[in-house]
Amino acid sequence: MPPALEDWVALRLLALRPRVAQMLLEIPHWNELIRDPSGLKQFLIEATSGRYSLAQLDGLTERSQQLLERLEKLECVAIALDSASYPPLLKTLYDPPPVLFVRGDPTILA
Repeated sequence: MPPALEDWVALRLLALRPRVAQMLLEIPHWNELIRDPSGLKQFLIEATSGRYSLAQLDGLTERSQQLLERLEKLECVAIALDSASYPPLLKTLYDPPPVLFVRGDPTILA
């Protein structure tokens, strides 16, 4: 199952360093890992030498949903890396942003 937009936003909320985010994306079913704080904690402890705590991971999915709701009220959209709306040239970067937050017409990015 492809990751939901809220999973991409959760990844962005973690503000992971580019290489750590890339490592996470390479794990099969990484979006399920984001929804499991204990599994995500273990991954982040190993990948970041303990930079994150379980308290930072609690409610990550809920915070992602809240952010998406706020964006909608501001007439903004989130465009995930796996979206057809994601700008093709950005995808060619070594480490493209996992989510773009856009206000206005996102089709002009194509």
